Order: sequence, then C-alpha cells, then structure tokens
Amino acid sequence: MIDCRQKWSVRALASGLFGSVLLASLLLVSIFALPAVAETAEDSMYIGLSLEQNSKSDKALPFLKKCTEFKASTALSHAYKAMALNYLKQYQLAIAEADQALKINPEQYQAKEELSKAKQKLGKSGGGADGAPPPHGIISAQREAEDAKKGLKEFDEHIKKNPKDKDAYFERAEAFSNLHEYEKAAADYSKMISLDSADINSYLLRAKMYAKLRQPEKALADYDKVVSIAPQSLRLLLEDKARILLDLNEKQRVIDDCNRAINENWNEYWPYLLRAEVENDWKQYDAALVDCEKAFQIEPLACFDNCTLQKARAHLGLGQKEKAADECNIVIVIGSTSSDEASKELATAATRLNAEAHGETQSTAP
Repeated sequence: MIDCRQKWSVRALASGLFGSVLLASLLLVSIFALPAVAETAEDSMYIGLSLEQNSKSDKALPFLKKCTEFKASTALSHAYKAMALNYLKQYQLAIAEADQALKINPEQYQAKEELSKAKQKLGKSGGGADGAPPPHGIISAQREAEDAKKGLKEFDEHIKKNPKDKDAYFERAEAFSNLHEYEKAAADYSKMISLDSADINSYLLRAKMYAKLRQPEKALADYDKVVSIAPQSLRLLLEDKARILLDLNEKQRVIDDCNRAINENWNEYWPYLLRAEVENDWKQYDAALVDCEKAFQIEPLACFDNCTLQKARAHLGLGQKEKAADECNIVIVIGSTSSDEASKELATAATRLNAEAHGETQSTAP
C-alpha cells in the first residue's frame, strides 16, 4: 500500500474539506436571505456569485457590475473587483485590478488567481463560454462517505491477515473519520502509535479525532508529544493548540499563541481570527473588528463565516444592532446550505446572536 500519510499536512487536515464546502455554500446561498443592500464590493461579489450559480444571470449582472463601481482601497477590494470583471468577461480590466491588488499586497492569493484566469482567457481564441470558474462540487463529502463504507470490510479483512500493517490502520481510520466515527478512528491511530511510537503523523491524526470528540486535554497531550519529537513542527501545530486552549477557556494563553504567530510574520489568518474572538469576550470590540478585517484580507474564503460571526458580536457589543443582524443573517444562510459541522455550529450561534440583536434573548455565541 502507498503511505498516504506523507501527503497530509496539519493545515490540510484542519481545513481541506471545510474550505471546499464553504465555497460551495457561498456560491449556492439564496439572495433573499442576504442583506438587501450591498454596501461593499465584497457584498456585491457574493450576492452576484450566488445568483449566477443559481442560474439567475440576469439578476446577478447588476450586483457584479456594482462591485466594479466601488472605490477600491485595499488589496482585497481590488481582488474582488477583478473577480467581478472576470465574470463580466472584461479581462483587461480584471488584469488591471488584480495588478493593483498585488501592488498593495504581493501575497494576495485571490488577486493572483484572478490575474491568472484573466490572462488565460485572453490567451484563448473564443475562450470559455462565460469567463467564470467552474462550480465546485458540493457532493464530494457524500462520495467520500460512500467510498468509506465500501472500503471498511476490505480493511477489516486485510488487518486480520496483517495485524502489523500501519498503512491499513491508517486507511481504515480515514474511512471511520469520513463516517464521523471518531472514536474508532482514534483507536486505529492509537494502534499505529503502538506499532511506531516515534511516528508524529499518528499523534497528529489522533489529536484531530480527540478534538472532534471534545477531549481537548488528550489532544493537547498529543500535540506536546509531537513537539517533543519534532520541535520544528511548532508552526504547524500552533493554530490547533490555540483552538483547543480556547475550548479550555485559557484565553490569555490563546492570545499569547496568536501574538507569537503574528510576530513570526507567517501571514496566517487564524491568529487574527482567534484573537478577535477573545477580544470580543473581553469586550474589546473595536480591536476585534480590526483583527477580523486583517484575517479576512489574508484568506477570505477560509474564515468567512467565522469572521462574519465575530464581526456581528463586535457590532452588537458596540450597539450597532442592524449591522450585527445583517452579519448574522449571512452566517445563518451559509450554515443552512452547508453539510459542514463547523458551519452549522456557527449558524446556530448566529441565530442566538441575531435574536439578541432584536432584543429577544441572551446570546451565547462563541
């Protein structure tokens, strides 16, 4: 068997499926649940994309055009204008906007993508039909689950004949994980550790399962073990450790880890997002809004719904109830169209927060 474990990074394990489901959710969300007025290039872009992907191109065009009319001042807003222009088949203008974004932030990945798309379209005579990127598959998670069920029997039989085959335990654990049977997956990763106690990948994978099982202390212990074996892995683990510390209500330690990541100039979105969450808890709402904006500029799709929820919390804390309600509505819609557990949990929190914004109940949003 091929050792697939070497292909996995901690970051990919944490966000690979989530990212694709989130993007699909954003594209499929209904216009009627979003704020009626698009006040930013980002709002116009998301609403336009929603309509376009729901075969409502005639209604999408005004929003896509409106996106191009906003005055861009940040790398992200220039990137969104480039995206809208690509959808409108105005590739030369898209290149100009993407170039502006990259002048402000050479690492703005959305601008790089839009620049590449525009140049590719201009390089093709007759180009694609609509100038838009292909829609992402929303049923990939279902296919993974079906494949996992089919493979379990095969893995069981193989392990009976080869009880010391680590790769077989890995593959079966992945199947269990795809079926959300996290305890069984953790047990298989534990078996891998018993066969090779120096294999850091096994500890990392088991820590992921412990986190899903809401057993943060066990997950932290596995992360500490990895760092003791491979100190250079700290950068990969710091985000996961910080999230677990947040679950344990160790907020100052979360802030310390976030500040450490920011000071290392790793250009990651997560320290700003987690720091914003703690700042909201500490009623530092203005600081939370600033950190949300920084996180969104670095990786908008990866953190969109959580970042939007934190912005809603900050707006509510500042007494800006209408803004808070608008942000909550976006998170609720994403959760209603997503199969991702994290998005659904955020949507539930947004529903509670939205009720508070309307004076109906007490919020317990994270």
